[in-house]
Amino acid sequence: LNYEISGDELISGGSDKFGGNLCEIVLTDPLVLLSTSSRIFITFDIAPTANTNDSIGIDIGHFTNDWIGINPPERLIDSGSFTSAFSLIKSQYRPTTPVVTMGSVWTNRDTEVGAAWESYATLGVVKTKYAIGRIAGGTENLSWQSIDIPVSEWTQNFVSSVTARVEKPLTARSYFFSAQTTGRKQVGSTFSTEESEIGYARFFVDVTEPESPAKPTISAQETSANYWVRWIPAYDIYEDAGGVSQRVTMGMTAELESELTASGYTYKSDENGVMTLYTSDGVAVSEPFSGYYELSDGSKERVLASGVRYYELQEQFDTSARWNTISSKIPLGTNGYELGSSLTSYEDGRQRKTSASYYRYRIRSLDKAGNYSEWSPVSAAHQAAPPAPGISQVSNYPNPVDATKYGDTTIAYTLSEPSAVSITLYDLLGKKVYSWNFSPNEEVFFDDDPRTGDSRSGGGKAGPNKIAWYLKNEVGRKVAKGGYICHIKITNSQGSFEKTYKIGVIR
Repeated sequence: LNYEISGDELISGGSDKFGGNLCEIVLTDPLVLLSTSSRIFITFDIAPTANTNDSIGIDIGHFTNDWIGINPPERLIDSGSFTSAFSLIKSQYRPTTPVVTMGSVWTNRDTEVGAAWESYATLGVVKTKYAIGRIAGGTENLSWQSIDIPVSEWTQNFVSSVTARVEKPLTARSYFFSAQTTGRKQVGSTFSTEESEIGYARFFVDVTEPESPAKPTISAQETSANYWVRWIPAYDIYEDAGGVSQRVTMGMTAELESELTASGYTYKSDENGVMTLYTSDGVAVSEPFSGYYELSDGSKERVLASGVRYYELQEQFDTSARWNTISSKIPLGTNGYELGSSLTSYEDGRQRKTSASYYRYRIRSLDKAGNYSEWSPVSAAHQAAPPAPGISQVSNYPNPVDATKYGDTTIAYTLSEPSAVSITLYDLLGKKVYSWNFSPNEEVFFDDDPRTGDSRSGGGKAGPNKIAWYLKNEVGRKVAKGGYICHIKITNSQGSFEKTYKIGVIR
């Protein structure tokens, strides 16, 4: 018998008596009430010869009315004895039930899943196996896969991990990864093996992309340096049996809780927001769920979806084609991000151009299973500083453009105000190849850049403009390799401005 005040201390007298199935513990000194609480431990060993599956427990006999704290619970014993819960004696060679952990409770893969498990065996684990199914120990999606452990790796504290490829795709939403270990067993001089109980962990599958956020908006400048990019919250999406995408309201709302209570159900929610319904007698019913969507008749269909977890916000400046991530982990519930000159670097550590004239933004959502939505439409350009008068930042990319890899190149420029724009392409002999003419404020939309995914629109609008040349002449034929001259002329209230530069085409 030990008890602890500031450390473990043996308080039995060493003359403990054992007879039949009772042990009388003789105390060195009587236990007295203390001003601080103490914990008392009774420890005992079980002989290797004990019969497996016999039960063992503890009776605490007493003959006083003192308080005895039993954990759990604390209670006053005034007569008789207190009996602890009884446990089965297990073979000392039987491995402990594997503790299974998933790389992530949610996954967006329907063909493989990662898991790890650990188990203890007195003489070492010599074999292990794993399976995947709809119930604990189930094998519907992956039959038991055995792994023989090399003799040199037999160990008491066994740890294993695997990326398991399923035999049947994970088309449902809820599954179990099960594992079992086999340990060495010795009886006399004879060795054999003994299996553990099956350990398992539940995981969930969500392969549907969440909703793409709406086009971000930019607030009026609130100070001389800062402004806000704002967006409307995005929903997670559930694809119903008919293939229709449904917006999922995550969690338990007061309205849904009221409906379930009226039907006689209670529910429990785990740390991942997954809920299970129970009848009045405590029996679990139906599949787990994490939210619902409404049907046309107003009823609610409970479904299991991972839910949006983060937003990723990106920025593009002036006529650059590159999108830069400001943050990829803006938590759900945040629907705005403050920006300004104080932001000097992007998430990857690259320096931010704080002196740019224009900034544009886009955003996407990420659910707990790792599915990204499509990028939102690009915001309107935010003017942070006046651009150079007339036309500036004229370029094209890629330059030179490899016509065997890409079917177009982007011609970019910035206008200080709405302007009439004329763009003409010539070959090196001065022959006209292609031309565009735009009126002030005109905006023409082109295909997204196949290299960067950048949206392209341009013409005569103030700010950045991006137009696509599809490497064809005015009769629709592909142009030959070589050099071409791009001449841009604009006219606005500030006057007329011209720019000329070369474009190279290779094949």
